Order: sequence, then C-alpha cells, then structure tokens
Amino acid sequence: MQMSDMMTLFDYNYWATGRILEEAVRLSSEQFRTAPDGHTTSLRDTLAHMLGSERLLRVRWEQGVSSSMLDPEDFPSVEALRLAWSEEERQLRASLAMLDDEALGRPARFERRGAVVSYTLWHLMVQLVNHGTHHRSEAAAMLTAYGHSPGDLDFFHFVPPQD
Repeated sequence: MQMSDMMTLFDYNYWATGRILEEAVRLSSEQFRTAPDGHTTSLRDTLAHMLGSERLLRVRWEQGVSSSMLDPEDFPSVEALRLAWSEEERQLRASLAMLDDEALGRPARFERRGAVVSYTLWHLMVQLVNHGTHHRSEAAAMLTAYGHSPGDLDFFHFVPPQD
C-alpha cells in the first residue's frame, strides 16, 4: 500500500459522499430526519454516524484516543452536515499530507473501551473508507426510497479506465 493509493481511496470516499449530499438537499426536513419505510434510521442519523466515524478514526491515528461520536441533533439540515464534513475533510487531508509510504505500515495504537488496541495505520484508513461505503449504500437506499437516487457510486465510476 502506498500513500498515492490511499489518497485515491480518500478522494473516492469524498466524491461518493458528495453525491449522497447532493441528493440529500432535495429532501424535505421531515424526510431528512425520519426513517423511510423499511429502514431503521433516518438519513440524518446515518450521515451523522458516517461523519462521526470518520472523525473518530482520524483522531485515533493522530492522537491514540477515541473521540466521542457526534449527536445527530447537532445537524438540523443537510447544509449543517455538509459544513461539518468540509471541515473534517480539511483536517483529514492535512493529516494525510504529513504521512509517507513508510508511515502506512506503522502501528496505530489507540484506546477503545478501556483497552489499548493496535492496527496498522493503513488498516484504520481502509476501515474509514469501507465503513463509509457500507453506510453510503444505506443512505443511497433511503434517498432512492424518497425518489432521489444518487446514481452509481461504484469505484469504477470514479476512476477512469487504465489504457
């Protein structure tokens, strides 16, 4: 794994999340805050969880601690989420800019539930992207249920074919 590979994954992660947020602004406030039929959580709660998890993982690799999760009530609108996500992306990219290929193989130790655990740094980074992919699929299903599909979010729709 190289930093250039990780940067591509993070670029994809923010591109795909941007597609979700672009469609989310089309929902009414009620739709944003209420789970559609067949879902157990609202789009707002799902997106706040995604954002909180991104921050949590970044803080873990930077500081070795687990930050608290975000409260969905702090995000009354898609715009409030978009602003917070923009700031998180800025902080994450600043953190990434300080890393090199060698750093990816180093252990990242952090406290979780009273115990210190260790993963390779690139494992935490892949977890951030993979977790986002999981919850974006849920968010896309909710948006589709409300008639606002974000379209194809596959990685192949983000990266161009290699000739």
